[in-house]
Amino acid sequence: MAQVDNPHTPDPGAQAEKERLYAQYGRAMLGFQVVETGLVRLAIPALPEPDEDATVDEAWRVVDRLYSKTMGHVKHKIEKGVEGVPPELLDQLAWGLETRNSLAHDYLRDRLAALRDGGARRSIIAELDGIIERTAALNQLVREFGDHLMREAGTDPAPGREFARQLNDEGVDFQTIRRELPKLAQEFLDSQRKSQ
Repeated sequence: MAQVDNPHTPDPGAQAEKERLYAQYGRAMLGFQVVETGLVRLAIPALPEPDEDATVDEAWRVVDRLYSKTMGHVKHKIEKGVEGVPPELLDQLAWGLETRNSLAHDYLRDRLAALRDGGARRSIIAELDGIIERTAALNQLVREFGDHLMREAGTDPAPGREFARQLNDEGVDFQTIRRELPKLAQEFLDSQRKSQ
């Protein structure tokens, strides 16, 4: 008996393409999550100075609140309260905010019909590849300006970055780091005071 092709059997090539599209969409969103995290570091100089007798935990709560703010809110805080932000960074942040909002709110919904068409799927994947690439460049600008701000404040960013890499390599997630940072900072300050 001859085998009859089932017209409802999914095309494995189309399925792989859809999986790649969704994977690239996830990578694009992750890139913006990294941007948002980096922007908090840039916004710190725009925060009010903590009281002289504030504990590390109290001072950290002010910084930590920024992590729950939208990218637009943090971008606005940087624009209004941080001096010397390079115009290129501001331009790229404007693009990033618009693109991130589109991805988060309507990107896939607006392309539902195109998801069924192979040529359109490949076009969307190429568009997402471009967004990922440009977001990586934005992250680099954010990192460089953050490093500049740290050096300007008298802090070398390299040890902190190395420590973050080490924690990441050990599988420590960002939420755990956020939770533990005030305790680590307080222990560090206490040890500095004892050595003086």
